[in-house]
Amino acid sequence: MPSPSIRLVSPALAVALLLALLTTMLVATPAAAESRCWADAAGDVDANNTADDEALDTVPEIDILAVCADLNADRLEMTFRVAAPHDPAGNADWDDTATSLGVEIDINGEDPENADRDYTVNMARFQDQPAGAFPEVRVYKGDSRTAYDPDGDGPQGACAMAGVFDGLRYKLTVPARCIDGATNIQLAMYAFHDAQLDDPTAGFYDEVPAFPEYNGPVTTTDDVETPVDRLAGPSRVETALAISQDDFEEGAAGAVVLARADASPDALAGAPLAVAVNGPLLLTARDSLPTSVEAEIQRILPDGGRVVLSGGTAAISEAVAEQLTAQGYEVVRAAGDTRYATSVEVARAAVADPSVIVVADGNGFADALVGGALAAEEDGVQVLSNGTQLDDTAAAYLAEHPDAEVIAIGQNAVQAVPDADVQLSGGSSFETAVIVARERYNDPSGVAIASGTNFPDGLAGGAHAGRAGIPLLLSWPDVLPDITSTYLGEVTPVDRVVMYGGVAATSYTVEATSASALG
Repeated sequence: MPSPSIRLVSPALAVALLLALLTTMLVATPAAAESRCWADAAGDVDANNTADDEALDTVPEIDILAVCADLNADRLEMTFRVAAPHDPAGNADWDDTATSLGVEIDINGEDPENADRDYTVNMARFQDQPAGAFPEVRVYKGDSRTAYDPDGDGPQGACAMAGVFDGLRYKLTVPARCIDGATNIQLAMYAFHDAQLDDPTAGFYDEVPAFPEYNGPVTTTDDVETPVDRLAGPSRVETALAISQDDFEEGAAGAVVLARADASPDALAGAPLAVAVNGPLLLTARDSLPTSVEAEIQRILPDGGRVVLSGGTAAISEAVAEQLTAQGYEVVRAAGDTRYATSVEVARAAVADPSVIVVADGNGFADALVGGALAAEEDGVQVLSNGTQLDDTAAAYLAEHPDAEVIAIGQNAVQAVPDADVQLSGGSSFETAVIVARERYNDPSGVAIASGTNFPDGLAGGAHAGRAGIPLLLSWPDVLPDITSTYLGEVTPVDRVVMYGGVAATSYTVEATSASALG
């Protein structure tokens, strides 16, 4: 069988390079995985060839900021976030200078000093892969340099699979049988750059945790219950359905707002519209309505009810509109020539004469998620800026409503509307969300939390939070921002804390940290 390329960290090289790696703690659950995450200091990449273990900040592509691990009876999933992520499919470094990520696994805590390992999981571009192929995840058992194949299917078998890069994080997932179904493990997680099999002193590395710290092992246990109410499904579409089901009984919606699931621009102004028409914001594919979404519309919307499509045919095709019309619904579109013009048309469909107009950047999404929830709570509307500028359509809309209170949310919107009545902005979208919560929500009965690094759950969640009159806060997927934790301590007690999306969006650690911050 082909051995790993010299442009990766094999178990043989790992013996020389990973003696200092220690283990981090992971709890496995028999049913749903418990997500455990750990932060790592920035700028602590080490050069292997320096005598004094000098810390460097010159290799940000392997400077680990956080790692997460989930283990259940079906699979082990590990996620890495680094200072400067690059798409491996288009990054020559993954081919020429051996960038790779990996995990050393010890079973049952039998090796407290981590001098040996039972398995190595590595994501790299391997010698037997075609040029330009996306790096694979492979498993090695013990010190073997042959990829582990527990099923004997060869040549790489069940334990060789594609890695995943979502633009922010790298994800390594392997079936549980590739670690022989272990339910009690300890981990050492690392990233390497410019490592060479024939020179164990070459290259750079980062590791979590850093020697000589040690955590683990931990035996299988169930997740600890928290007061956080998580509304989630197995995908963004199903998460929006879970949110809708939390809000609406059968036949209780006045209308439904439908937005595209895989693109945010035309949907960012949709939360205030959903609240204005007394309906949920649901998500769809561009060219076909998912069966599950069709069933939810039928459940909550009376016969002949109205479905508002957010965006033009580039966002949601006529095929979806025709499918809904054939089922007897009234289908209307709120759309303009651009995302900024679309936000104005969505605003017109929501409120004829708004007393509050929120402006947020339409070229990102995080500030607009927060702004949409605020506009929905205040019976207002949201329009989008083109970064630090207002396009003519948005500027004209503001001029049409001179008596409305204009609230600029986020750094770019503050520059786009320098004469806004209220300017709410922080050093990051996470901080901006907290500032909005402090300034516009007096003694809220609850709080909502969504990912600040991806948009879908916050779209549907913004309407839910707006309807409930609670602020929408943002989090990293793996670590709750300190400022968010501080705010949660300020508003205790509250009647409800709701989190939108599964542990891939906001991990169990974020959930547990939020619960702890609430006291």
